[in-house]
Formats: sequence, structure tokens, C-alpha cells
Amino acid sequence: MPRSTRFALLLGLVAVAAPAARGDDPAPLTRRQKGDLAIKARAVLRKYCGECHGDAPTRSQLSVLDHNQLVAKGRPVPFVNLDAPPRSQVIEFIEDGSMPPGGRERPTPEEVATLKVWAAARAPSYPRAFDDRTTLAVMLDDLDRQDPAAVPHLRYLSLAHLVRDDQLVPDLKAVEGQLQRALLAASGKSVSPDPVDDTATLFRLDIRALGWDTPDLFDRIEKGQPRPDAYPMVPFDLLLLDYPHAPAVPEKDPLAGRLQSFLGAAKQLRPVPFLRADWVGEALAPTAPLAADLKSLVDLGRTTKKAGPPPCGPRVRPFVGPEPARGRAPLTAWYAGDAAADPAPFGLKVEVIRSDSRPTSEVGVGEAFKLRVVADREVRFVLLTVLATGDVRIQPVDGGTVLKRDEPRSLGSPPAKPFVIASILTGAESATEHFVLVAAEGEVPVPTIVRSRHADAADCKNNQAPVWRFVFDAPAGGFDPARAVRKVVPLTVTRKKP
Repeated sequence: MPRSTRFALLLGLVAVAAPAARGDDPAPLTRRQKGDLAIKARAVLRKYCGECHGDAPTRSQLSVLDHNQLVAKGRPVPFVNLDAPPRSQVIEFIEDGSMPPGGRERPTPEEVATLKVWAAARAPSYPRAFDDRTTLAVMLDDLDRQDPAAVPHLRYLSLAHLVRDDQLVPDLKAVEGQLQRALLAASGKSVSPDPVDDTATLFRLDIRALGWDTPDLFDRIEKGQPRPDAYPMVPFDLLLLDYPHAPAVPEKDPLAGRLQSFLGAAKQLRPVPFLRADWVGEALAPTAPLAADLKSLVDLGRTTKKAGPPPCGPRVRPFVGPEPARGRAPLTAWYAGDAAADPAPFGLKVEVIRSDSRPTSEVGVGEAFKLRVVADREVRFVLLTVLATGDVRIQPVDGGTVLKRDEPRSLGSPPAKPFVIASILTGAESATEHFVLVAAEGEVPVPTIVRSRHADAADCKNNQAPVWRFVFDAPAGGFDPARAVRKVVPLTVTRKKP
């Protein structure tokens, strides 16, 4: 948008937000306009005043990043005068030329107009920083104000990470629109999350409104069969299993205890306090497979409550989603490939080889093959297979689950046999199956395999099947997922040998 156009639009906002000459109240701004104003005002103040009045003020004790200081009353001329915005000291100093001092760069007319609009709108607040810890503090304060009975069902979505100090404001309205479409696609319901703060960069979501709270939809699978007890997992947990941006909160952080209280009430599969709203919008886009998974679970929950026959599940599409942008896929991610910290804690290579030791990405039904694996240090591993129907199985291997440093191993089935895929379960001429190998320098716990209570794949069409996942339960024996490496190896299986 040209600068002149933006300036004209901003002056239009001044007319909307400023009191009318006859003393009328300012016209209300939308929540997004109000939030963008706060973000823009903070950016202007930080840019031109932050050197002397920023995080560590060098002239007086005023910090323009401390909103409470700016709007505090008791001064002859308040820094930001909520009762008479034009008489705000910040604006007067800028307009009379005394601030910024000396020959320093001065705010543009557009930036001055931003501050006037913001002050006229009663100076909506902003945080000192748009970072994970500040977002967590705002979230926990909001939880303290909620009905305790509702707290286990509340989740939070953040836009704060999109705000940068070196730009005025990102297009948060577009991200909100994408989020709204995603929630509709993944639930079939039009639900608007509630903004928590003045900048509208943190939103509260009640998962009951989306049908993402229904329990008893998953069975734990052992020895190929479901156990009689349901696995404690709700549809929302599927988001957590794929989420790559979980913030770390040190145990000694004063917020840690309050966070643990919330996580204990929420009973989430992963201890993730809030999700990035733009990631949710992308992961649950109308055509995204994760959106189809969640929507199918909402339908399953609705049918279960009516005691009807279970519906068919979504189409099977494991590991087909986009790689996580600017994040690390968790070991449990269903719609990402390899997963490791950056830099990876160790090197690991896995490939399929034929009986003549040549690498391949395709085998025929009944053809023998092995997995060749090598690590640059001694590690232990667990191997999973994900069938073309989505079924997840623990894959036993010959020779144990230890890799010696820099010693390649050819993995096969015990006792000392190669792997062989006997048939294509989908009935198609070809299909893709996956091997998932998770390795770490210590013991790797055997993951729990779960399956939704949708109708069996054999009773459905179009490659529809129950929702399968593998889950690493509470870490035992010192296993640290952040120090593990996951490799996903796709393998095309055809009815004829290639």
C-alpha cells in the first residue's frame, strides 16, 4: 500500500477515534483496529524514544515500554492523558520538537498521527515484549479470572510471535481470517476465539464449543488388539502431537508452578501452554489432512453420544503434510518427516536396501529387503511401521536395538530374516508404507499406539480408516525427546517387482 494511501487511511481513523466537537464519545474501534493501534503506537515510541526510555531508561525512570507508567495519573501533565488526549505530554514533546532531542531522527507525520489515534482511543495497552514468557504470563493471569470449572477446557492461541520491533504491524487480520476458516474446517462449527489482551495477540478458546473435548474416542492397541480401557486422549490432543513450537519454561521460573497447575487440570498429552495461531491456521487449512482427522473425530463423538454405528474415518495420509516451518517437529508428529533438534544431537542415516545391498525406495510384494542404519555414536532405537491403511505397529528387529558407533547394521525380522511385505492391504496396485525409527543415546521407551473407534478400514471406501497415532507417555528412565532423532523412511510397494 503506498505511503500516501496509508496516511490517508490513518487520518480517517483519527476522525473516527477522536471525540466529536460537541463532546460525543469516540466511535468504537473493532478489536483488531484497537489491537493494531496498540502495536503501532508501541513500535513508534520504541523507535524514537527507546534509546533513552526503553528497557533500561537512561534519562529519568520513564520506560515507554511500560504502559502503566505512560497512562498513570498524578502528574501535572500525564505522559498519556486519557481524559484529554491532545494534552498528552508524549505528543506535546514530539510536536514542539523537544523530543527526540538533538538532531535525532524524528517521527513522520504518519507516525505522529498513529500516536494521536492511539491516545484518542484511550491508549489501549501493550506488553513490554512480544515473547513467549510475556504471552505465558498474560495467559496465566487470564486463567485466574476464569470459572475454575471451565479451566480444563480452555486453550490459548497466540499471534505475539508475529510482532517484531522493527516493523509497524503485520497483517494480523489476515491471520485471524485464516484461523477462523481452519476452525470451521476442523470442527464444522463457526467459533470465534476470545481476545484476552488489548493488542488482540492472545486468544482464549473453549474446546467444548468445537467438539474437541470428547473423551473415550481412542483405544490403546496392544498385541494388535485394543485394550478394554479407553486411552485418555481428546481430539485437541492431535494438534499437540504435531505442534513444533512448544516454549520451554524452566522449573525455577516463577510462572512454572502456575503453569503446572493449568496443565494438570487440562490433562494434555503434551505440556504445551499455548499454540501459535498462524500454525493452527496452516495445519488445519480446509484441505489439510489434520483438519480432516479432527473433523472426523467430531463426527465420531457426535455419533457415539447417539449410540449409533461408528462412521468411517478420514482418508489415510500419514507424513504427507508440510514440514514444520521455523520449528522442530515432535517425535509424535504425524504430518512431518524427520525430526531432530537443530543442530541434531548425532548423525543418523536410514535407507532401504535390496538383497544385493543396493538402496531403493520401491519393492514388490513378496520381495525381500532390509533397512541399513548407521549412527555416528552408540545409540538405542525403536522401530515402527506405518501401513498403507494407517495402522501403526512396533517392528521387532533381529539382533537387538543398539547401534554401535559408525558400524552400519542391516535390520531385518527375527530370527535373521529380511523384511517382506506380503500384500497391499488397500487393494490398490501400489501403496506407500513407512518405517519410523526413533533413536537416542539412552533408552528409548516403546511408544503407546492408539486408534480411534471409527469403523474398520475394510468396511469403508476411498482409503478411509480409523485415526492412528503413536504417543510417548510420561518420560521414564531419563528419556529426553529433545535429545532424540527420528527418521521417516517411505517405501512404495507394488504388485509387480520393479
